[in-house]
Amino acid sequence: MSLSGTFESMPMADLIQWARAARRNGVITVRHPREGTERRICLENGTISACASNDSRDHYGNYLVRLGYCSEEDVNRSLQIQRETGVMVGQILVMVEKLTRDDAVTTLTEKTTDNVCDVFLWDEGTFEYDPKPVPPRKMVELSIDPIGVALEGLRRAGAWNSLRIRFHRDSILEATDASFSAAGEYENPRVARIVLPLLDGQRTIGRLCRELPFSEYSVIEAVSELARTGLARTSDVSAAIPRRQRLEENFAEAAAAEKRGDWGTAVQILEALDALHWEIPGLAEALPRARVRYKQNLYETAFRPEDVPIVAIGEEAAERLKLTPIDGFVLSRVDGHGTVAEVIRMSALAEMDALRSLKRLLDAGVIRFLPHPRA
Repeated sequence: MSLSGTFESMPMADLIQWARAARRNGVITVRHPREGTERRICLENGTISACASNDSRDHYGNYLVRLGYCSEEDVNRSLQIQRETGVMVGQILVMVEKLTRDDAVTTLTEKTTDNVCDVFLWDEGTFEYDPKPVPPRKMVELSIDPIGVALEGLRRAGAWNSLRIRFHRDSILEATDASFSAAGEYENPRVARIVLPLLDGQRTIGRLCRELPFSEYSVIEAVSELARTGLARTSDVSAAIPRRQRLEENFAEAAAAEKRGDWGTAVQILEALDALHWEIPGLAEALPRARVRYKQNLYETAFRPEDVPIVAIGEEAAERLKLTPIDGFVLSRVDGHGTVAEVIRMSALAEMDALRSLKRLLDAGVIRFLPHPRA
């Protein structure tokens, strides 16, 4: 059975969960109609086995070189062998002992996840599912559970508006004299370590994103964490950027989201603007209004305070999930007996944070709700 549509009719999280539930084989091709970006997500028995991209920055060889696993010469030689034999670059590097199989699996899993999660940030897109099985290829075998990818993609989508408002593509940062320590400070310490020396007070964030073989989200997240830990600061050059104009445009974007009923996006943008402590006319009134409407919308369309959540995946799959502290804490309170209201109360989190976490876990297929007949 083939399938096609837009992300308005079937969001990315639903699409890969559908493939998982039905144990699909084949290829899902997603396209961004304006930017021309394309990803081909290969499926084997419902799991993700590969992701190809038409963006040269996403090539696996570039990724390995930047991470220091091998040289450009190694990659170029492997590409030549690939053209002659059809064996994929990762497998060739393992065969010639430039890369261990464990490192190949780890890096390919990271790169594939990064490429797929990037799609969760597209403002629009189309998809096509071709059920024709992927021809056997001489490559490193992967079997990535879509649940973990969906949860990571939704986490990024929830944080994206805050990141892009704080760190615009035209922003310029420079490294400080502080020492780098990866102990628990960074979502991806290797990316942060690579980004740090490139913060030279001249490169814009947009240029960094073009130079590095990581998703834009991964680069900006690393910049944000480096700034938070005192290893980077905004360069004086950035003062020339018309920041207030951009913030006013962001506020207008939030108003547009409200108008179309996308209260989740509106709240994300408004909260990011509020965190900057800039005087933006109308923000003080818009944020609480959007939060109320977002909560009402969740209780009308996703779940109700009296609904009872249960964990929808096996213990082994749950242990493999890379959970944020908030998601992990909320999930630990889901016992199959407590209602949504009780889970929120037991979590001791702010209601909005707990609600967003429950919605993220629901959309990723980690939890579901017991049938509860309406009065």
